[in-house]
Amino acid sequence: MPRLERIAADPTVGHSEPGRRKRPLTAEQLVERHRKLPRVDGKTLRAEAEEFFGDQDRVGYDEPNH
Repeated sequence: MPRLERIAADPTVGHSEPGRRKRPLTAEQLVERHRKLPRVDGKTLRAEAEEFFGDQDRVGYDEPNH
């Protein structure tokens, strides 16, 4: 859980950093955690993004040299 601190000189400014785990997760634990995530269909995701944002400004990965 993120930890918030107030800076004494200016109470409107804060500092946030991620909470610390006691020990790093193993590769097996990470795989198990990510296995529970829903599958994403890339073509559907791209189509929805293009419908929302348009496809005129997209740069890159569909070009032959990328």
